[in-house]
Amino acid sequence: MIQYYDNLAKIFSRGENALFHAAAKQKYFGLISLSPIASDKEKANAASLQLLSTLAVPKESSSDIQDDMFTKRKVNRLTSLLNFNRAPTRDSLLEQIETLNTLKTADPVLVEFYNLLENKFHPLDFNTKSKAALSKISSTPEYKPYTNDLLNVILDKLFLQVSEVYETIKLDFLVKLATFED
Repeated sequence: MIQYYDNLAKIFSRGENALFHAAAKQKYFGLISLSPIASDKEKANAASLQLLSTLAVPKESSSDIQDDMFTKRKVNRLTSLLNFNRAPTRDSLLEQIETLNTLKTADPVLVEFYNLLENKFHPLDFNTKSKAALSKISSTPEYKPYTNDLLNVILDKLFLQVSEVYETIKLDFLVKLATFED
Protein backbone atom coordinates (compact mmCIF):
# COMPACT_ATOMS: atom_id res chain seq x y z
CA MET A 1 0.00 0.00 0.00
CA ILE A 2 2.90 2.35 0.70
CA GLN A 3 4.07 2.02 -2.89
CA TYR A 4 0.51 2.51 -4.15
CA TYR A 5 0.14 5.91 -2.46
CA ASP A 6 3.64 6.96 -3.50
CA ASN A 7 2.82 6.15 -7.14
CA LEU A 8 -0.57 7.84 -6.84
CA ALA A 9 1.14 10.98 -5.52
CA LYS A 10 3.46 10.94 -8.54
CA ILE A 11 0.49 10.62 -10.90
CA PHE A 12 -1.34 13.53 -9.25
CA SER A 13 1.84 15.59 -9.37
CA ARG A 14 2.27 14.88 -13.07
CA GLY A 15 -1.40 15.78 -13.59
CA GLU A 16 -0.84 19.04 -11.67
CA ASN A 17 -3.53 18.23 -9.12
CA ALA A 18 -1.97 19.72 -6.00
CA LEU A 19 -4.88 18.89 -3.70
CA PHE A 20 -4.98 15.17 -4.47
CA HIS A 21 -1.18 15.01 -4.66
CA ALA A 22 -1.04 16.33 -1.09
CA ALA A 23 -3.75 13.88 -0.01
CA ALA A 24 -1.77 10.97 -1.48
CA LYS A 25 1.38 12.23 0.28
CA GLN A 26 -0.62 12.32 3.50
CA LYS A 27 -1.70 8.70 3.06
CA TYR A 28 1.88 7.75 2.18
CA PHE A 29 3.25 9.40 5.32
CA GLY A 30 0.53 7.84 7.47
CA LEU A 31 1.53 4.37 6.31
CA ILE A 32 5.29 4.88 6.33
CA SER A 33 5.19 6.35 9.84
CA LEU A 34 3.63 3.08 11.05
CA SER A 35 6.03 0.86 9.13
CA PRO A 36 8.51 -1.00 11.35
CA ILE A 37 11.02 -1.29 8.51
CA ALA A 38 11.07 2.40 7.53
CA SER A 39 14.10 4.30 8.79
CA ASP A 40 13.83 7.57 10.71
CA LYS A 41 15.31 9.34 7.69
CA GLU A 42 12.58 7.92 5.41
CA LYS A 43 9.91 8.95 7.90
CA ALA A 44 11.35 12.47 8.20
CA ASN A 45 11.52 12.79 4.41
CA ALA A 46 7.92 11.60 4.01
CA ALA A 47 6.76 14.01 6.72
CA SER A 48 8.61 16.90 5.09
CA LEU A 49 7.11 16.12 1.69
CA GLN A 50 3.63 15.80 3.18
CA LEU A 51 4.05 19.17 4.87
CA LEU A 52 5.32 20.90 1.72
CA SER A 53 2.72 19.34 -0.56
CA THR A 54 -0.07 20.46 1.76
CA LEU A 55 1.28 24.00 2.04
CA ALA A 56 1.54 24.15 -1.76
CA VAL A 57 -2.19 23.52 -2.22
CA PRO A 58 -3.85 26.76 -3.35
CA LYS A 59 -6.88 27.90 -1.38
CA GLU A 60 -9.23 27.89 -4.38
CA SER A 61 -8.59 24.22 -5.15
CA SER A 62 -10.15 23.38 -1.81
CA SER A 63 -13.51 24.90 -2.61
CA ASP A 64 -16.47 22.63 -2.15
CA ILE A 65 -18.21 24.16 -5.14
CA GLN A 66 -18.44 21.64 -7.93
CA ASP A 67 -20.12 23.23 -10.91
CA ASP A 68 -21.04 20.33 -13.10
CA MET A 69 -21.75 16.63 -12.95
CA PHE A 70 -18.46 15.78 -14.70
CA THR A 71 -16.44 17.55 -12.00
CA LYS A 72 -18.41 15.87 -9.23
CA ARG A 73 -17.83 12.44 -10.73
CA LYS A 74 -14.14 13.16 -11.27
CA VAL A 75 -13.69 14.28 -7.67
CA ASN A 76 -15.62 11.25 -6.41
CA ARG A 77 -13.40 8.89 -8.42
CA LEU A 78 -10.21 10.56 -7.23
CA THR A 79 -11.50 10.47 -3.66
CA SER A 80 -12.21 6.75 -3.92
CA LEU A 81 -8.69 6.11 -5.28
CA LEU A 82 -7.39 7.56 -2.02
CA ASN A 83 -9.90 5.57 0.04
CA PHE A 84 -11.39 8.74 1.57
CA ASN A 85 -15.04 9.08 2.57
CA ARG A 86 -15.11 12.74 1.51
CA ALA A 87 -13.09 14.80 -0.92
CA PRO A 88 -10.05 16.30 0.78
CA THR A 89 -9.73 20.04 1.27
CA ARG A 90 -6.71 22.15 2.08
CA ASP A 91 -8.09 22.70 5.58
CA SER A 92 -8.67 18.98 6.19
CA LEU A 93 -5.11 18.24 5.05
CA LEU A 94 -3.75 20.93 7.40
CA GLU A 95 -5.71 19.36 10.27
CA GLN A 96 -4.15 15.98 9.47
CA ILE A 97 -0.69 17.49 9.81
CA GLU A 98 -1.46 17.90 13.51
CA THR A 99 -3.20 14.52 13.83
CA LEU A 100 -0.39 12.53 12.20
CA ASN A 101 2.35 14.31 14.20
CA THR A 102 3.95 15.45 10.98
CA LEU A 103 5.48 18.49 12.67
CA LYS A 104 7.43 16.31 15.11
CA THR A 105 8.97 14.28 12.30
CA ALA A 106 9.47 16.82 9.49
CA ASP A 107 12.55 18.93 8.80
CA PRO A 108 12.70 21.68 11.50
CA VAL A 109 13.28 24.38 8.86
CA LEU A 110 10.06 23.34 7.13
CA VAL A 111 8.19 23.23 10.44
CA GLU A 112 9.26 26.82 11.12
CA PHE A 113 8.17 27.75 7.58
CA TYR A 114 4.78 26.11 8.24
CA ASN A 115 4.39 28.14 11.43
CA LEU A 116 5.35 31.35 9.63
CA LEU A 117 2.91 30.73 6.80
CA GLU A 118 -0.06 29.30 8.69
CA ASN A 119 0.17 30.70 12.22
CA LYS A 120 2.41 33.78 12.31
CA PHE A 121 1.96 35.21 8.82
CA HIS A 122 2.57 38.95 8.64
CA PRO A 123 3.02 40.52 5.21
CA LEU A 124 5.59 43.08 6.37
CA ASP A 125 8.15 40.62 7.73
CA PHE A 126 7.34 37.30 6.07
CA ASN A 127 9.84 38.02 3.31
CA THR A 128 12.81 38.29 5.66
CA LYS A 129 11.74 35.56 8.08
CA SER A 130 11.13 32.99 5.35
CA LYS A 131 14.32 33.49 3.30
CA ALA A 132 16.22 30.59 4.92
CA ALA A 133 13.34 28.15 4.44
CA LEU A 134 12.63 29.24 0.87
CA SER A 135 16.32 28.96 0.06
CA LYS A 136 16.40 25.41 1.44
CA ILE A 137 13.23 24.47 -0.44
CA SER A 138 14.53 25.78 -3.76
CA SER A 139 17.97 24.19 -3.32
CA THR A 140 16.86 20.72 -2.15
CA PRO A 141 16.05 18.48 -5.16
CA GLU A 142 13.13 16.71 -3.42
CA TYR A 143 11.57 20.00 -2.28
CA LYS A 144 12.22 22.07 -5.42
CA PRO A 145 9.10 20.92 -7.34
CA TYR A 146 6.96 22.67 -4.70
CA THR A 147 8.70 26.05 -5.03
CA ASN A 148 6.41 27.67 -7.61
CA ASP A 149 3.20 26.45 -5.99
CA LEU A 150 4.40 27.64 -2.58
CA LEU A 151 5.28 31.06 -3.98
CA ASN A 152 1.80 31.32 -5.51
CA VAL A 153 0.18 30.44 -2.17
CA ILE A 154 2.41 32.96 -0.38
CA LEU A 155 1.64 35.72 -2.90
CA ASP A 156 -2.11 35.04 -2.71
CA LYS A 157 -1.99 35.29 1.07
CA LEU A 158 0.27 38.34 0.99
CA PHE A 159 -1.90 40.26 -1.50
CA LEU A 160 -5.08 39.36 0.36
CA GLN A 161 -3.74 40.60 3.69
CA VAL A 162 -2.21 43.73 2.18
CA SER A 163 -5.53 44.54 0.48
CA GLU A 164 -7.34 44.22 3.82
CA VAL A 165 -4.91 46.47 5.69
CA TYR A 166 -4.00 49.14 3.15
CA GLU A 167 -6.32 51.37 1.19
CA THR A 168 -3.47 52.61 -1.01
CA ILE A 169 0.06 51.31 -1.37
CA LYS A 170 3.08 52.20 -3.46
CA LEU A 171 3.89 49.65 -6.11
CA ASP A 172 7.61 49.52 -5.24
CA PHE A 173 6.72 48.76 -1.59
CA LEU A 174 4.44 45.93 -2.71
CA VAL A 175 7.15 44.57 -5.01
CA LYS A 176 9.59 44.65 -2.08
CA LEU A 177 7.16 42.64 0.07
CA ALA A 178 6.61 40.11 -2.71
CA THR A 179 10.25 39.56 -3.69
CA PHE A 180 11.76 36.44 -2.16
CA GLU A 181 15.08 36.20 -3.99
CA ASP A 182 18.35 37.86 -3.02
